[in-house]
Amino acid sequence: MAGSGKTSVALGRLKFFANFRSGENAEEYGLRQEDWADFDASNMIGFVLSPSLVSYLQQTAESLELKGMKIQDFEEFLNRERNQRDIFSKPFKKSSENGHGEQKTITWLKALDIVVARYLADGILAIQAEPLLRPETNDGESITDSRWQDLVSTYWKKGTLPGRIRGLANGLTVKHSVDQKGFLIRGLARDIGQSVRLGDNEVGTLRIEERRALRDAVENVQLRMFRLLNPQEMFLQVFKDDAYRILLEDLCRQHQGSVADVVEPIRRRVSENKVTDDDIINALCLNALSCERFVRDIKAVRYLHAFAENVGVFIDEYQDFSELQVLLMGYKALSKYALVTVSGNSSQRLHKGGLAEITKAFPQISSPPRQILLDRNMRQTEPLARLSTCFRSLTDPTVAMPDSACRAPLAVYGQQQLFADATIAKILNLPEAASVAVICPNQDEVERFDAGRVGGGLSESNDLRQGEAHDALPHTFHHSPRGEGPRVPCCRRTRPFHL
Repeated sequence: MAGSGKTSVALGRLKFFANFRSGENAEEYGLRQEDWADFDASNMIGFVLSPSLVSYLQQTAESLELKGMKIQDFEEFLNRERNQRDIFSKPFKKSSENGHGEQKTITWLKALDIVVARYLADGILAIQAEPLLRPETNDGESITDSRWQDLVSTYWKKGTLPGRIRGLANGLTVKHSVDQKGFLIRGLARDIGQSVRLGDNEVGTLRIEERRALRDAVENVQLRMFRLLNPQEMFLQVFKDDAYRILLEDLCRQHQGSVADVVEPIRRRVSENKVTDDDIINALCLNALSCERFVRDIKAVRYLHAFAENVGVFIDEYQDFSELQVLLMGYKALSKYALVTVSGNSSQRLHKGGLAEITKAFPQISSPPRQILLDRNMRQTEPLARLSTCFRSLTDPTVAMPDSACRAPLAVYGQQQLFADATIAKILNLPEAASVAVICPNQDEVERFDAGRVGGGLSESNDLRQGEAHDALPHTFHHSPRGEGPRVPCCRRTRPFHL
């Protein structure tokens, strides 16, 4: 419920965890003393949808003494991860076209996962089919050609190593459906690191020079397989290679997805070196899945490190994010603790693509979520509640008219243009934290209002959302400090009415 204190309660949970740093309640939760330092507030992060909400969340966190907790809006987070992992830099350019809603879902990501797994399996087997090259090192040069061929025959063509590599590829090509749980490429970087290597028990009888040279050769192979996990290339190959694209199209058809609406626009964009935010999110989700629990730091491969780096993650108003946006933010939480806290209400979604079922977005967390229901509005005053009830009684036959008068000022305009001009002027002069409800009887009126909004001086912005409002008024309206304009939810399920 709006005004029930969801954000404060959720941040209070992080404050409880932050107190583990001093040992408070740590023993009850089975934490060892060496774990306590992990729970510093600086190791926690909170996410919001809009830049205008960052300062609010920071103030709330500071009031709870969560000093040093990082707060990011999603756009800042997305750009940071994209740049850090060098994904879709030049020559790619951002496209302004709107992606299909299907591209924002877990189901779509599962379809991508199946196709990408096939691409990776093909790449792994192709590398294994090549000869094992002798490393250009002092150890490698000390081994004769005939001896190297003996080593290759014994350890590369036979033995347990080639069996482990084939096992990796076979695990990526098992029959899988988008309806099944889990992802095929999940944790693949860690699996490559553990499987594509030679242990002491395998090469312990060799001379030290041979052992080092053989391990160097296998590590070079391992690095090549790591490079297959380039998230940009994984995403692009799905749409550039006919065989992989056809497989994706088949998966779309099996689940009533429109190939023309979903796959074809992406294929066209990437052929023109253009990407949308959804394309970037898709690639980063593939990166997060494949690098899960990968702990090595290979500086030569910028994208090869796990997303998880925070002991606690907080996502505010989860219903305003897509399934894949929430998945990506959730992957910032260390799997050791899996502390993800979200607040929101699926009935308050601002757009159809908003997340409705929160558990779908956390495939990396197996334990069931703990839910707390807050059903008392602590923010709405009684006069405002009566006004809200009055409006709802006019638009919803199940809501009764309040017994007492609202005593709210009511302006009446004889001309629609005067009404529109006055309304827009009032909105533009509101303080940053003001709330506004815009009620439209149908989609045509939503579009008319939108046209008047732009013509009247309210700028276009990525923050603008048109969705169905199901809860009591008022709904939130934010002025962005960057001058990006408002976020205006429009209620489409109302009937025309007169006051």
